[in-house]
Amino acid sequence: MKKILVFITIFAVFSMAVLAEGTGLPRLAVVEFSINDEQNTKLVNDSVAIRNQVLSNMVKTGQYDVIARDEVDRLLENQEIQSSSISSNENIQKLKLLNISYLVTGSVDAIDSEYIVSIRMLDVSTGRFIHSDDELIGNTATALYKGIGTLVSRFMAALRSESAQIVVDRSAANQSTTRTADNDGMVFVQGGTFYTDNCSTGALIVDGVLLEKTDFSEISSSTIFGNGKDGAFIDGRTVFLSHYIIGKYPVTQELYKVIVSQIPDAKYPSPSSGKKDSCTPGEKQELRPVENVDYFEVAAFCNKLSEIHGLEPVFTINGDTITFDITKNGWRIPTEAEWECAARGGDPDDEINWNNIYAGASNTTDLLDYGWIKENSNNVTHEVGLKKPNSRGIYDIMGNVMEWCIDVYGPIEAHSGVYNNPTGPATGTEFVCRGSGKSHLPTVTVKTRDHDLPTKYYSDVGFRLCRTIGRERIATVNSFYICDHEVTQNEYESIMGINPSHFVGGTHPIENVTYFDAIEYCNKLSLAQGLTPCYWLNGSSDTSKWGEKGSSWSDVLCYFDVNGYRLPTEDEWEFAARGGKKSQGYLYSGSNNIENVAWYDKNCDDTTHDVMTKLPNELRLYDMSGNVYEWCWEWYEIDGEFRAVVRGGSSLLRSYTCCTDSQSIAYISPETAFFVIGFRVVRSAQ
Repeated sequence: MKKILVFITIFAVFSMAVLAEGTGLPRLAVVEFSINDEQNTKLVNDSVAIRNQVLSNMVKTGQYDVIARDEVDRLLENQEIQSSSISSNENIQKLKLLNISYLVTGSVDAIDSEYIVSIRMLDVSTGRFIHSDDELIGNTATALYKGIGTLVSRFMAALRSESAQIVVDRSAANQSTTRTADNDGMVFVQGGTFYTDNCSTGALIVDGVLLEKTDFSEISSSTIFGNGKDGAFIDGRTVFLSHYIIGKYPVTQELYKVIVSQIPDAKYPSPSSGKKDSCTPGEKQELRPVENVDYFEVAAFCNKLSEIHGLEPVFTINGDTITFDITKNGWRIPTEAEWECAARGGDPDDEINWNNIYAGASNTTDLLDYGWIKENSNNVTHEVGLKKPNSRGIYDIMGNVMEWCIDVYGPIEAHSGVYNNPTGPATGTEFVCRGSGKSHLPTVTVKTRDHDLPTKYYSDVGFRLCRTIGRERIATVNSFYICDHEVTQNEYESIMGINPSHFVGGTHPIENVTYFDAIEYCNKLSLAQGLTPCYWLNGSSDTSKWGEKGSSWSDVLCYFDVNGYRLPTEDEWEFAARGGKKSQGYLYSGSNNIENVAWYDKNCDDTTHDVMTKLPNELRLYDMSGNVYEWCWEWYEIDGEFRAVVRGGSSLLRSYTCCTDSQSIAYISPETAFFVIGFRVVRSAQ
C-alpha cells in the first residue's frame, strides 16, 4: 500500500496557572495548523476543515479567555519557538516564561483515502506528554466532521480530568463503579472491537486522483420472495442479500488501465477493442466501458484495487483455478442475485419499480432511452452514463456491455427455503454473465442469464464493481452501561414535567423530542439520582443557565469520565445493538427475523408500542431495532448544516432501517422533534 506521511501540528496552548486579567478564566491560545504537503489541494482544504472542527469543540466552550491568533503568533515568534521541536528543553523553558502550563500538539498520517489524526498533550512543567489519542478517519467531508468530533470529544474529556479549572462535585452519592440496582434497567456491556460499515459511495480515488464515473449505489439488505419462472428469484425460492454497494457505471477503460498498470506482467493492460477510431464524436474514449476481459483478468483487477485500498482480497487465483469469498470486504464483481436486485431497483418493497424487467424502462421502445442496444448503438460501445439511469441511479445495466458476475454457472435451485447470499454451484467450468450489450435485441431483460468459460473474451462483455458492506472500519468501545429499553413517556415526564409524544402511552417510548431535549433529560436524571452530569456548556452543567434551547446549545461538551447519564456514542449504540461480545451476527438486533424483535411499518398499525414487547437481543436489550429511532451523541456538518445521528429505525419505516449496520443511520437537525425519534441512556463504566 502506498503511504503518504503528512504532519499537521496542532497547537492549543493552555495557561492553567495564570488567569486572564478581569475574566476569571484561564487563557487559551491557538495557532494555525501547519502541513508539509502544500501541493496536495485536498489535504490543504481538509486541514482547514479539521482545524475548524477541532476549534469548534476546544475553543467555543466559554471556559477560556481566548487570545487572538495573531497575538499568539507574535508571542511565539518573539520567543523563537520552533514548531518542529516544540518539546525540546530550550523551548520548554521559553514556554514556562510565557506562563504556559500545557500544550497540545497533533499529527495526521494520510494513508490512501483515510487519515490517522492524532492529538497529544504536553505538561510544560515536566516536559512530558501526559495524554494522547487518535482516530482513523475517512477523507470525505462527512467522515472528517464525524471523526474529528468523536476524537476531540474524547480528548477534551481526558483534558478535563487533568485540569483543575472546571470544578465538578464528586462528593455526590452513588459513585459506585459496579452495576446498580437490578431494577434500574441498566445492562453492563463489556467493551470490545467490531467492524463498522461507514463506506463511501462516492467516486474512487486512486493514488490521490479522483476518477470520473466511478461512483456507487448502496443497496440495502433484503429478503426477496421468489416470483415467476426465470431469473435469480423464482417461485419457491427466498433469497437473503446482505448490504452491498455496486457501481453506478460499468468499469471504464480509464479505471481499468490505471489499476492494471500496477499489476506486474499484466497480459493485456489495454484490452478493449473499442479504440479511439470507433469513439462517437463528443464522447470520451477513456469513459467507454472496458471489454475484452476474461474472468481471470477481472479477478486480478479487483484484487489489485483491494490491495491499493487496504482491503481484503476476495479472489484466490491458483494457476488455472479460481475461488472467491464474498464475505471479504474487498472489491469484486456482483453475484447474479445482487446484479439482478440492483438492476430491478434494489428494493423489493418498491412495488412500482421492482418488477420492471427493463431496468428503468417501461417497454422495449422506452429501453432506447436507457441503454445502448442493437437498434441505437451503431454496433459500438459508448461513454458510460449518457443514457437514463434506473430507479437506483444505476446506468448502462441494460445495454452497452454485458457484465461478468461472480457465480459459477448452474441451474437456479427452486427448492423451498432461504438462500443466504447465493453464489451458484460449488463447482463448475463456466461463470455467469448478465445484462445485454451493444448488439443485443431488446428481448433481453434483467432476468436473462448467460454464461461462458472464464478464459473467453468478447467485445461486448465487461464488468461492474461491487463490495460487501460491514467490515470497513475497526471500532473499539470501552465498557459501559446501557438501558435495556428506550426511555418511556412515564420516565420522561417524571423528570421533565411534560410529555410531548404524538403516540401517547405511559410505557410507549418517548418521542417528539429534540436532541437537546434528550441532553437536558440526561443531566436532570443524573442530578435526580445524585450523579455527576455529563453535559456542560459555558462552564456549567445546569441546563437552566444555558439560555434558549436550540442553536445556543450547539457547543455543549460531553465528559465521558463522570458517572452521569448521557446519550450513547454511535459506536456504543451499534456495538450494543449487534449484541456486543455475545453477537451472533444477526441482521436485526437479536434476530434475522424482523418480526421477532422489531416494530416496523409492516406490523406496527401506524403507532409506536410499549417497550420490551418484542424479543431482546443477545445482551437482553429491547427495541434496538424499530419502535423509535434513537438519538446518538455525534453530530457533524452535512452540506453546510449540522445534523445529529439517529440509529435503529422506527415503527413507521421500512425493515432495512431497523438493521444494526449503517442502513439504520439517519442524520437529523438536532432541533427537530419528530414522532419517530426518541432515545435511550447510557453511563460510562468507571
